[in-house]
Amino acid sequence: MAGVIVFFKDDDFGGNAWSLSGLQAYDLNLKKYPPIPNDEIRSAKLSWLPKGSLLRVYDDPKGGTGDDWTEVEVRRTAAEIGIPKFDPSFENEDVKVIHHHKNGIQGKISHVWYQPGKSDALEYKVARRLHDEVGGWHHKGGAAIELASQGSNYRMWRPDISEENGGAFISMKMDHIRGGGSLDDHAQINLHFGADGSLLPNSEWKVRLAGSHPLAQGAEIVAKAGAVVPNEWAQLGAKFVEMAGKLVKVIEDMGERGGRANFPAVIQHKVELVTKAVVESLA
Repeated sequence: MAGVIVFFKDDDFGGNAWSLSGLQAYDLNLKKYPPIPNDEIRSAKLSWLPKGSLLRVYDDPKGGTGDDWTEVEVRRTAAEIGIPKFDPSFENEDVKVIHHHKNGIQGKISHVWYQPGKSDALEYKVARRLHDEVGGWHHKGGAAIELASQGSNYRMWRPDISEENGGAFISMKMDHIRGGGSLDDHAQINLHFGADGSLLPNSEWKVRLAGSHPLAQGAEIVAKAGAVVPNEWAQLGAKFVEMAGKLVKVIEDMGERGGRANFPAVIQHKVELVTKAVVESLA
């Protein structure tokens, strides 16, 4: 689905709904725009809006700032971002909502202004592809997915995506779920890609294990790419197998088996999904 803004008549996404494309600009006086009724909007959902998109709603039909108005800034492309109310202000990793209060804006919105971010930006394209690859982010409030493998449970957090010297930088976290909190093992994956989709030498996977073993007491098990890997899937795949193998060897030398020894393979699989999304987006 392309970018969409859906407004709702009630707080928390209830009642009648009216939609606008999220990929074109608007400057609408709702007293003169019959498709969306005046003084009805109270909440909204934003779907696949490009990072940097700005949405403003005003009490003033002319879009003036002398009365209540609210600005919504999209910080990260996501399948769904909810704005349960336009008052009060709030923010999270997906969105920043700033309300300028006079006497209340709920049910009094008379003007909508919108400017989309860049829909051709790398972050937008990678986020869309990766969402399709993992099947959506259904855990931790839309910030992660959880999965089972070889009888153990794992978590992949939605990655941060940014452009870097014409290529891409991906930072993501994964967990081996062993009971929550201090009992879980954690991984930090940093992937650097050149403009041609090649994997750069400073890409690395870091794993920190919970527990009493010396390697679990603040130390990290690290696997580095170490060299440029061309954008050719056989070579990329071989490098990921090599990096996972390094982690497995250290973990097995510690006497660990089961879910911990399987953790690098789970990391490898998700890194391959991310790499596919990046390479396709850079093409």
